[in-house]
Amino acid sequence: MDELLCKRFLLVTGKGGVGKSTVSWWLAVQAAARGKRVLLANVRDGRQLARLSGLKQPLPRTTPVHVPAYPRVSVVEVHAHEALIEYVSMVIKVPFVSRMVFDNKVFSGFLRSVPGLDAWAILGKAYFHAHRDIQGGQPRYDLVIFDAPATGHCLEMLAVPQVIERVAPPGLLRREATEACALLRDDTRAAVVLVTLAEHFAQTESEELEQALKRLGMHLGLRLWNQILPPDVSEAMLAALPDAPPLGALKRRLALYRERGIQQRLCQDQLRTRASAPELELPWLSTEALGPFLVAPLDEDPTRGA
Repeated sequence: MDELLCKRFLLVTGKGGVGKSTVSWWLAVQAAARGKRVLLANVRDGRQLARLSGLKQPLPRTTPVHVPAYPRVSVVEVHAHEALIEYVSMVIKVPFVSRMVFDNKVFSGFLRSVPGLDAWAILGKAYFHAHRDIQGGQPRYDLVIFDAPATGHCLEMLAVPQVIERVAPPGLLRREATEACALLRDDTRAAVVLVTLAEHFAQTESEELEQALKRLGMHLGLRLWNQILPPDVSEAMLAALPDAPPLGALKRRLALYRERGIQQRLCQDQLRTRASAPELELPWLSTEALGPFLVAPLDEDPTRGA
């Protein structure tokens, strides 16, 4: 875990609904507890992250803000349109001229129609904070965590700078793409974190992601199993409960709980025979009222998940 949090850039991905935002927030808090200045960049609807971080207002779309409960953690929501405006401003270097460009409906529509440009604007924004955001001669953030799109869209996004590097003419666009590729391929500075559930689809998803990352020259730094049930319901415990009411319903519920836990561990064991990425577990929390002080204390004790 310490090695992972010593990197400059973590990209968190996985299928929709597996808890990417929750895991991203947990990683940010863990890094902050180790003295890191952390930026958590969210690329989707930021309401879940706002709730997790305890913010009373929506996430900002341009300038990161500190989280009151964790001053070392800053958050920002990345949107393609705003990120593209920032990028054009970097190219043109005159803010009012770049604004005129986007006020022109024809040219603005052309920019948005360029394949991959929106994806590059979003990824480039996160890359900028990880590599180029300097304050007083030092990086503003020690670690940037990118709460990225779901796996398929994320892989498409990661391929864009490599395409730009190959086909773009010499200039700022190609130079930025080349530097971004160098960061993403450097496993001492960057890693991908796959958030997954211990269900059958996880095997295919994890294997496909690892193979795709290899083709891109990138590194799967961690497979993080989320919502893992603890193995604390035994056959003896179930046998001690009567089948009749009022404890019969509880017995049936505990039996389902135990069966799901067994299936989770079987799924994990099957994948471990075919893939070799480092692993970590986070426990299942029986609540949707997640906030900064509930998620943050989850530790790395393998008996309760990590």
